[in-house]
Amino acid sequence: MDLRESAGSFAAEIQALLDGVLPGERSVNIEKQGQRFMVNTRPAWLPLMVKNQCLAELEPWIACCPDSSGGYLAVQESAFSLRSTLDREPLVRLEYDRSARTAPAAHWQLHAERGAFSHLLAHAEAKSPHSLSSLHLPVGGARYRPCLEDFLQFLICECGVDRKDDWKGVIENGRQRWRLRQIGTLVRDAPAEAARVLTELGYQIEPPQQGQRALSPDSLRRW
Repeated sequence: MDLRESAGSFAAEIQALLDGVLPGERSVNIEKQGQRFMVNTRPAWLPLMVKNQCLAELEPWIACCPDSSGGYLAVQESAFSLRSTLDREPLVRLEYDRSARTAPAAHWQLHAERGAFSHLLAHAEAKSPHSLSSLHLPVGGARYRPCLEDFLQFLICECGVDRKDDWKGVIENGRQRWRLRQIGTLVRDAPAEAARVLTELGYQIEPPQQGQRALSPDSLRRW
C-alpha cells in the first residue's frame, strides 16, 4: 500500500469513528500539500449537541507525512480543538507537533484563567503570566499521546455531549487500533528491546542478516 492509499485508509477510519460516535453528518477529506496529506472535516467545525442543542464545536485535523524510513505514514501535526458557540473562543486544545523542540511534542492547552495560577506564573517570570492557554501541558510525547478517540470520550463523559447508542464500542475499537499501531512504531524505534521482551515470552527471534537496526532515541527521550 502506497502512502496515498494509507492516508485514504486513515481518513476512512476517522470517518467511521465520527459517524459511529456523533449524531449528524460530516465528511472527512484528504488534501495533498507537497509531501503532506491533510486530513480534515467538512464542515471544519463539527457541531456538538447537548440535548439536541448545539453548545460547542469540535475541529479535528491531522497532517500526515512519510516517516523517517519513507515506507510508513506518520502524523506530523494534529489538533483537536473544542470551542463554545457563545463567543467562538477555544476552550481546550489537544495538539501534537512532531518537529517541536522548545515545547512538548504532544500537549494540552487550556483556555481558562485563574488568579492563583497567574500569580504563580508571574513570580516564575513566565512569558505570558496572565494566559494559562500559553502553557503546553505534556501528555506522553509522540508515541504515548492521547488519540482522537480519547478526546471524543472526554467530550461525552466529561462534557455530556450527545452521542450515538453504540458509541463506546466504536471508540474502544478505534483506540485499540491506534494503540496497536503505536506499538508497531515503538518496535521500530527500539527493535532490540522488543526482541528481548519477545524472547522472554518464549518467542524465537532471529536478527536480520544486515544487522540489528539501531535504537531511535529521539522519540524516546523528547518530552
